Amino acid sequence: MVNAELSIREDEIGKNLRSVRRKITSLKDRLDRHYEALEAKVLSMKDVAPRIKELSNLISDAQAAEFELLEQQELSQIASVSEHEVLQYALDSEDTLEDCGVPERRRFLSSFIERIWVSDQGI
Repeated sequence: MVNAELSIREDEIGKNLRSVRRKITSLKDRLDRHYEALEAKVLSMKDVAPRIKELSNLISDAQAAEFELLEQQELSQIASVSEHEVLQYALDSEDTLEDCGVPERRRFLSSFIERIWVSDQGI
């Protein structure tokens, strides 16, 4: 279940990353057109400067978002858990629980069990 949730999250991050990269490309193309208009002397620096500055800031913001998404993507890949790792953790936990008393068992279990719901049909 954890890996399924991580996979969904990775898909979301990938989708967002593609979107941000398309936005960066679009903004850079627009910025290039402004520079071309400036070089061709179609527009003056006074007319183009505010828009160039705005586009540059938008590109910087989009690149920061891209960097953040890349970090999230890297972290989600690291966090995936194999079935073997989960089984090994469960066996280690079982050994730990066998070697300690009831108060220690409760503390150990409460460290990662948030809540147990009880209904008429069972736990």
